[in-house]
Order: sequence, then structure tokens, then C-alpha cells
Amino acid sequence: MSSFQERSIVKPLHTVGKDCPYNETYLFERDFLPQHLTVTIERLLRTAGAWKVLDVGCGSGRLIYYLRESGYLAVGCDISLHDALMSQQIVGAAEAL
Repeated sequence: MSSFQERSIVKPLHTVGKDCPYNETYLFERDFLPQHLTVTIERLLRTAGAWKVLDVGCGSGRLIYYLRESGYLAVGCDISLHDALMSQQIVGAAEAL
């Protein structure tokens, strides 16, 4: 298990139905970051000559984490207090709006 995965384990705040953790299911599917997407984002950043990134709607911070590991200065913000706090916990880089 990668360090990101270890740090992204968060107890769900809500449940839907019996024994169905809402946040675990939602965050698992929502925060999947496909390789083709990261390659495209990096190519666009290199083409633009950008090294600073603001991830609006950063969720758990998975993209921020990836970009930082790739040498970018990345921060994020999210309207969801839960997501912003989770991102702060995982990568230390988000604010709630």
C-alpha cells in the first residue's frame, strides 16, 4: 500500500443503507486518478511552462499529491469542508471555501 493510500484512510461520516459507508464508496470511485489523465495534465503544464498549480475542487488531494511528487508547486481548495480537511491531512495543501 502506498503512503498516499495509507494516509487517505478516513472514517466515513455518513452511511447509506445498511453497512454501506457512503464516503468510502464515493471517495474510492471519485478519487481514482487514471494514468492517461495525469499524463495529459503534465503535458499541458509543460506546454504552458507552468510549475504552480491550483486544484479547484481538490477533493482528497490525489492530484495535488501526484503533482508535488512530480516537482510542481500544487495547492488546492474545495467547497466541502470534509474534503478540504482530508486533503490537508493527506498532503497538507487545501482550504475549505
